[in-house]
Amino acid sequence: MRVQTTADIMHRFNRAFLEHNPALLNDLIAPDCVMESIQPAPKWDPL
Repeated sequence: MRVQTTADIMHRFNRAFLEHNPALLNDLIAPDCVMESIQPAPKWDPL
């Protein structure tokens, strides 16, 4: 098994998004991973 550097993983992650190809991430993300988003975006109130 090849050891990947952080840079290798980041390049692969970016490539997956740019190519709209989530299959490139199959061995990086656990099968039970859940992605959540907050909609609408929370309002930020600067002090």
